[in-house]
Amino acid sequence: MHPPYLYVLRTPKGSLRIKQKRTQIKKEEPPMVTVMAFHKVEDSRRWLQAWKPGPGSRHEDFRRHGAPRVRVFQSPDDPNLAGLVIEVEDFEAFKSFLDSPEGSKAKAADGVKSETMKILNEVGQS
Repeated sequence: MHPPYLYVLRTPKGSLRIKQKRTQIKKEEPPMVTVMAFHKVEDSRRWLQAWKPGPGSRHEDFRRHGAPRVRVFQSPDDPNLAGLVIEVEDFEAFKSFLDSPEGSKAKAADGVKSETMKILNEVGQS
């Protein structure tokens, strides 16, 4: 919090009253990088179940590894083509998670065909 500041109020009877107020410091969020990932899966139902919100979901796993917001997509033409839009705080750390034994185990459990995975980074437009 910032130090308090003082301000003066005039009461209905005309006297002055000094009040103190504290202001909140807004916590700056780290800059986010938005990435898209898409890949084929063995079984869309199994993959979607892993992304169902709640305890033990992939949302929680990604959040723990620096990706607090993930949106889940599925092709209307091919249910086994899936994708994510991911907001990442530290892309290199997140990529390390995906390539780690823990990330590989999660992909295998969800039926992700890793060889089909593509990741696109957002680019700035000038």
